[in-house]
Amino acid sequence: MQSLTPTRTWPRRTRTTAAARRAATAALLLWAALALACNNSAEPIDPTPPPDKAATLVEELSPELPSLLINHIENHQPSPKLAQWMVSNAEALHHPRILDALYTEDEHRLVLVQTGGLTAAGAAAMAALDKFTYHAFPKAPEAQLTERMQRLRQLVDELNARNATITEHQNSLPPLNEAERDQLATLLRGSPATTADRDAASSALLEALTRDGSVSGRVHDWASTYSTTLTERNAALPELELLLADALLAYAHEARYTNPHNLPADLKEAHGDEAAGRLMLGQMFRDLRQLNRGDTHELRTGDYATPEALILGLSPPEPQYLRLVAALERYEAIRAAGGWPTDLLQFERPLWGRKETIYKADSKRIPEGLVKTVKARLAAEGYYEGELDDTWSEDLDAGILHYRRTHQLWDKPQIDYDITESMRLPVEYRIAQLRVTLQRWRESRVGRDDYYIHVNIPDFHGEVWEKGELVHRFRVITGDTKRYKKDGRWRFLNATPLFTSRVDTVVFNPSWYVPDGIKNKELDKNLEKNPNWYAENGFEVTVGADGKESVRQKPGWKNALGEVKILFPNRHSVYMHDTPKRYLFKNPIRAYSHGCMRVHEPLTLARVLLERDDPEGGWTQDKVDDSARGHMENYVRFKNPGPNVHIEYFTVRVNDEGETEWLADIYKYDGYKILDDYGLEREGL
Repeated sequence: MQSLTPTRTWPRRTRTTAAARRAATAALLLWAALALACNNSAEPIDPTPPPDKAATLVEELSPELPSLLINHIENHQPSPKLAQWMVSNAEALHHPRILDALYTEDEHRLVLVQTGGLTAAGAAAMAALDKFTYHAFPKAPEAQLTERMQRLRQLVDELNARNATITEHQNSLPPLNEAERDQLATLLRGSPATTADRDAASSALLEALTRDGSVSGRVHDWASTYSTTLTERNAALPELELLLADALLAYAHEARYTNPHNLPADLKEAHGDEAAGRLMLGQMFRDLRQLNRGDTHELRTGDYATPEALILGLSPPEPQYLRLVAALERYEAIRAAGGWPTDLLQFERPLWGRKETIYKADSKRIPEGLVKTVKARLAAEGYYEGELDDTWSEDLDAGILHYRRTHQLWDKPQIDYDITESMRLPVEYRIAQLRVTLQRWRESRVGRDDYYIHVNIPDFHGEVWEKGELVHRFRVITGDTKRYKKDGRWRFLNATPLFTSRVDTVVFNPSWYVPDGIKNKELDKNLEKNPNWYAENGFEVTVGADGKESVRQKPGWKNALGEVKILFPNRHSVYMHDTPKRYLFKNPIRAYSHGCMRVHEPLTLARVLLERDDPEGGWTQDKVDDSARGHMENYVRFKNPGPNVHIEYFTVRVNDEGETEWLADIYKYDGYKILDDYGLEREGL
């Protein structure tokens, strides 16, 4: 019988080989890899190590580090200490209170100077001040500005030198080496937030390079030297800024604001001339500051587009002034080169009844050396360029004529008393004349109104100007040179007075109401020879209730006032008028009247004035000429304010060709002023 208990059967153990075990291992690894790939949806892993962002930033920023370092150091420089310098050096300034107010209201910001040099306003100010000596300011301010300019030029040179050193130092920064770049990258790795932002990384690198020498001793030393150089330069800026501003105020004061005619009437009335001048200095500087920032709107002192234009506008507006400045510079150069010979042959003064000594090209027995000396004298002033020998030549004729035309001498190619007396004046005297003339222009009223007539007595000309343009130029005859001495100096009986008035009337066919002085001293003498002289010459005599005789010359061709007179009220009873003695206008020096101004071609002047006053009145030249015909006196009152008439005295002018013209000092005004101010005496005083 079989047993019910099942029998357990064990499998037979078999021996595995090494090859089999390796195969099984490989299979297991393959299975694991497949399982991992099936369970992971990401892209396959790049076996390359991740990039170093810190190192990348350092590499990218390295080329920019020089400019970044320069800006970083400059941005950490303290502002120039203007206020402190002003307090410590107030005694060195001529206008400390004005400057303190001007810079305080602008938070002590620089106007004329910047770290790189002068601003546009500063350059314009320095350019004007470099030429200030040719404006011939009075001695005291001129001495102050001379001293100031020495220091300003030194400061500008020092600023330019420092900036050149700074530029050279900027270009000397060495590039970072590999070890320095690694240190910077390590620094960035320690701050992940910094690494994530380029600007933050840049700031961190700059701080590390400039803080100490732990990263790069070379760069730290460079930065330290650069910072020190900037500090030294910036510390000098307040002195340059304030001394230049102070000098500009002094220049503006002398050039423009010492003349009360240049000050607004409301300021003068409210504060007086001196205080008004100071207020205008402040307004001028505010305008300059505004222009320096490119703002041309609502300027207080004029319509200017640039700082240069404003500073140029400080000079008198009449074109003669700046021409004379240039002439003074030229004659100072002649003086520096040795001047000219003055040891010319002295001729006897020509007198009536005595033959005048004259030498010309065809003259015989010309004194030896005279021609050579005259040539040297002409050459020194630019009138002659030929050989300096003793032979008379065509070039000498041309030089003599040129000289005589610019010195109010008769247009003749000859050597005589007049030309040699003129040539004997040394260059120092001519420079003194220029200086006196420049000062007179700064004191003048001319050019302050849009429409005016200017009469320059030594020039024997008048000019009509409108809106800066010359409208009409005309010859005049002025008061004669009859004179007497008082207190050792000549006084002139009939000198045309210097004053300003306004034209209001033109009179055609005027009567002449003879002044008592002329009647008693001159006209009445004719009665001794001819009791009917008054009647025969168109005069009528009336006797007043007090028994006093009055004389009037009736209109007509004999009338001393001619066909027209032009009136402008004044206490001197002076006016402009025609004359029957028109032949006198051909003379270069025309001092023949009793004080009034006789006008060449006066009807042309009348037409210019009436046409401007009444454009609808049909004042053609024909109408003006017709109005002057006949014997009826005709007063034409102006409908609008006429031009101002400025009668002044300048013995030097520069013509449109740039030639300096030396005019007759007929009333000795220049002679006595030059004697008093410069100690130079001219014959005839």
